[in-house]
Amino acid sequence: MQMQGDWEVLLNGDPQEIRQLCTWGHSINYFRLWGGVDDWNDCPNDDFRFNSNLFEGQTQEGVWQITYELLSLFNGASTLLEREPYKLSIYKILLEGGELARQEKRNIPGMLTKPAVSSQAWADDLRKALGTSQKISLMMLAAEHEDIYLFLKFLDQDSSWITYYKILDTLETWERRKGLKAFRSKRKEKKFTCSANNFSLNGFDARHGFQEMMQQPAQVSMTIDEGHQFITGLVKDYLQQAHPQFVKFR
Repeated sequence: MQMQGDWEVLLNGDPQEIRQLCTWGHSINYFRLWGGVDDWNDCPNDDFRFNSNLFEGQTQEGVWQITYELLSLFNGASTLLEREPYKLSIYKILLEGGELARQEKRNIPGMLTKPAVSSQAWADDLRKALGTSQKISLMMLAAEHEDIYLFLKFLDQDSSWITYYKILDTLETWERRKGLKAFRSKRKEKKFTCSANNFSLNGFDARHGFQEMMQQPAQVSMTIDEGHQFITGLVKDYLQQAHPQFVKFR
C-alpha cells in the first residue's frame, strides 16, 4: 500500500506565498508543504511540493483527483480573501520519485472525506492550521462542513455574475437552515440583483438571457469588482456567524 510519503505534488503558484506557507506547512499532515531551497547550491529556488494523508492507500487516479480537489478548495479560499489571487496548480506528480502520466480532472460529486486518522490527530492538524493559515484552515473545514465546502467550490469558478448569483442562492439556503442572516444593505443587494440579471448591461455574462427590458441607470448597477466585493463580504459575515469557533476575518 502506498503511504503519504511516497507521493509528491510539485506546485505552480505564487513563489512568495508558497515559500511563506512552507515555513510551517510541513507540520500539517492534511496539506504538508515543503521546498523552496536548493540544498546543493545552498540558495532559494521555486521547487515547492506537497502531499496529504488523504493519499494513503490511493491509486494514481485517486491521488490526481484528490489533488485537483484540494487545490480547488485552497484556490476558493484564496478568492474569498483576494480579488484575483495567483492560484495553485499542479506542475507534476511523483510516485516514489517517478513522474506520473497526467490525468484530466473529473467532477467529484461530493465533499472529500476526512483522512483515516484519529479524531485527536485531525484536531491537532486543524489547530495548527487555524494558528497559521486561514486558507489551509478553510480547506480543512470544508471536509467537515458542507456550507464551507460549497462556498469554496463556487469561489474557485470563473468570476462572473452567474457564479456570484449561485453563491447568493447558496447563502440564502444556508441562512434559512441555520436561522441567521449575513449583513447586507437593501440598496447594495438591489444593485447586485439588477446587475446580475441584466443582459443589456452584462451581455452573455448576465444571469438571464436577452429580454425586453429597460436599461438600468448607472446608479443602480454594479461593476463585476463591486459584485465580487459584495458577495465575498456576505460569505465572510455568514461564516463568522455560522462557525465562530473557527472563522474570524480581519
